[in-house]
Amino acid sequence: VQSPDSPRALPSKLTPNDFGLRTPILVRWTGKVQPRRCDDLAMSIDLVPTVLDALGESRPPAMRGVSLLDEAAVAGRRTIFGECFTHDAADLNDPAKNLTHRWAIDGFQKLIVPHRRGTPQLYDLASDPHERADLAAQRPEAVRSLRVKPDAWWNPASR
Repeated sequence: VQSPDSPRALPSKLTPNDFGLRTPILVRWTGKVQPRRCDDLAMSIDLVPTVLDALGESRPPAMRGVSLLDEAAVAGRRTIFGECFTHDAADLNDPAKNLTHRWAIDGFQKLIVPHRRGTPQLYDLASDPHERADLAAQRPEAVRSLRVKPDAWWNPASR
């Protein structure tokens, strides 16, 4: 099934493209969390640190993510990462067997790295939020410099 305005499949969490990834994070707790709109980068791994912060509890030092209640930490984040997996897990103990793509958003640049086949894709989310124009061929240096970030975050080839 394809969207009438895009050659790609309809929105899904199985796609590395933004329409499958960009979803709002809403936190509501009257008296604990003040309402505000924030367009900074956030990830689902931020939810547990946020809840712990709202409860006044400390978090384990190794816990990833930032509290969404810490405006400075959220505003200071420049890069977020993610991965996409097949719908049916082949091996829960080896996530790379189920991996299809990894991605990194750095500022307004987004790099999508296929795991086994294909070439990286680069998008400028400021001018192309729907990821229609792949800029990888036009900006090879940006692809090279951004490519090291998802590899440093998680590189299944180095397992």
